[in-house]
Amino acid sequence: KIAIFQGSGLHRDRGVEEIIEAMPLVEDLLLLIVGSGAVIPYAQERVKQLHIENKVRFVPRVSPQLLFNYTSLADIGISLDKNVSPNHYFSLPNKIFEYIKAGTPLLSSDLPERKRIIEQYDVGLITSDLSPKSLSEALREMMQNEVTYLRWKSNCVVAARALCWENEEKVLQDIYLSL
Repeated sequence: KIAIFQGSGLHRDRGVEEIIEAMPLVEDLLLLIVGSGAVIPYAQERVKQLHIENKVRFVPRVSPQLLFNYTSLADIGISLDKNVSPNHYFSLPNKIFEYIKAGTPLLSSDLPERKRIIEQYDVGLITSDLSPKSLSEALREMMQNEVTYLRWKSNCVVAARALCWENEEKVLQDIYLSL
């Protein structure tokens, strides 16, 4: 199984450090960290310290098409921003929509906008505890409960049809026309 954690702004408080700490507790899962950001050097060093180079791979920033290929091949998409500021609290990162479009169920932190999407469309698991033990349990649950996993995967297809630019474009046009 493959989990992907992607982003062009992989910095502190985005959950990279926490997911790395969880990886020694998870069997049969490869974590791809795709992208760039200030936390990458620390993350690479921590992976070495934990001796989990065989479980975590770093891929530098890639084109959107190549990123979508990685995301489509992954089994789990990860988005674990922490509630450290209003920006993080209210954020709804592009990666959420990219995971859904790729049909990749996701594991996300319990922040309101992403929770609303994940619960409304039933496309993954929400966690409020970012401890290594809790994250490893969540990852195992996602990998081992095949019925739920397949439901999430199927629901991603439905959600992707609803959560697309073509639908959002109509909303924006209506707003502009009403002005």
